[in-house]
Amino acid sequence: MGSKLGIFVQVVTPEVKEFIKRSKPVVALSMHHDLNFWREVKEASPETFLIGRAYVHDQPLDDPVRNAKEFFEKHVIGFAERMRGIYNAWMSYNEVPVYNGLLPQFNEFECEFSRLMHREGFKTVVGNFGVGGPDIDSWPQFYDALREGDYLGLHEYGCCPMEDAATWLCLRHRRFYPRLPEDCKIPIFITETGIDNMAQCPHAAPGWKRAGITAEEYFNQLKWYDAQLQHDDYVLGACIFLMGGYEMWRPYDITGEVADRLAEYIAKGEVEDVEPVEPEDEDIHDTLVNGDFEGAFTQREAPEIVVAYGWHAWWNPDWRPEEGVEAGHGLRPEFKPDTERPPSGTCQKFFSTYGTHDAGLYQRIRVGKGAEVTFSAEAYVWSSSKDNLSKSEEDGLYRVAVGIDPYGGKDPLNDRVIWSGKPKSGAEYDGENETETNDRWTRLSVSATAKADVITVFLRGHAKWRVKHNDSYWDNCQLEVKAPEVYEVEVKVICPTKELRDLLSGCELEIKFKK
Repeated sequence: MGSKLGIFVQVVTPEVKEFIKRSKPVVALSMHHDLNFWREVKEASPETFLIGRAYVHDQPLDDPVRNAKEFFEKHVIGFAERMRGIYNAWMSYNEVPVYNGLLPQFNEFECEFSRLMHREGFKTVVGNFGVGGPDIDSWPQFYDALREGDYLGLHEYGCCPMEDAATWLCLRHRRFYPRLPEDCKIPIFITETGIDNMAQCPHAAPGWKRAGITAEEYFNQLKWYDAQLQHDDYVLGACIFLMGGYEMWRPYDITGEVADRLAEYIAKGEVEDVEPVEPEDEDIHDTLVNGDFEGAFTQREAPEIVVAYGWHAWWNPDWRPEEGVEAGHGLRPEFKPDTERPPSGTCQKFFSTYGTHDAGLYQRIRVGKGAEVTFSAEAYVWSSSKDNLSKSEEDGLYRVAVGIDPYGGKDPLNDRVIWSGKPKSGAEYDGENETETNDRWTRLSVSATAKADVITVFLRGHAKWRVKHNDSYWDNCQLEVKAPEVYEVEVKVICPTKELRDLLSGCELEIKFKK
């Protein structure tokens, strides 16, 4: 197995040229389109896959097709023609902030960019998303771009060590790639990788040189990542950020001892055989995540479903609170972030207009079987036939509840779910069993004993009448966990005869306590 490590180059230098000539890496990404330099490099290492990137400060997506044409004509095609026959593929925009709902626009942009490049005989590396993105559930919004592109680019940094948050940061491709449709499974290049504590903490010092590690320790981390990539045939190579960089990026630069060690390692092609890190269930967290809804919001199955990170939306299409009435009931509500209702920051909102819904959010958390748990959340309802934002008038009998499934299931309609107030079903719904929180923030709470290692917490809101505004807002969720008591006992078993000792040998002793 040969190494899959390569380099990211901002500025060509003699050290970069020597590194590639010596190691002959599988891939290199360049932002400095020096024809003579890269021609010489390509002659010395013809199997190195060269990716070109044209830097632009602004990356507009207000009109994706037009934006792609302008980017192609003003920033790419000139360089592409210059480097024809030397570069193997080109990327477009870099690290588009898809967490703010831009993934559908970027999908359209990448489709048009790939079509333009293909028309001129060039290949494309689409995506090149920032570390940790996009949301796992959002990939269907990028399927068209995958079908148009030739390769998928990803940024996979790790913290120190890189194993921390593996498959969430570095090796994230293992979480989504197996789910892709077959016609979307194009080969992957990791167009940026390395150690960067900013991947997990935006306020940390950037670059491996500020992570408190030595060159040897960084080299060993890169070898670990390389060994992991050997298990993923669809990943063709990974570009270490960076070698040959501008002043502001020097904390990342591997020129010197790291590069010297890497060149020798890559040239030998002797990659260690390690056990692959397998993704855990992405739905399960060790603690309640993003309970204050101040984290990122991402678009899910549709543009109208924008949900806070860590949470999943649900809705009940069979909700029919009015007997014999179908129209306008059981709607899929819109899910959006909201900054108007909470006293500060952001909350999660879901709502229907001239209709009703039975819907909410859920999250699964590992607490340990037997744990005593209490889940609470603040809710605010605006249910009104009028447009006065500060007052609910002629409301739709909108009620809210929080729930816990002590078995960790995902179905909010399962009878196992324990609710702070459980509604009657169908046309019997009268809103009396739950909490009315019109025009005020109210904390709801529910407690349960975990019957499995994982529990599920739910937020729920629904109305009976199809008024103009059936809106609920959610904030400041909390989960209190009290671990089950552990007793330490000493048991002495006296076996008076050898026959009895032989009979009991290898048996398990079970002790049960009754309250």
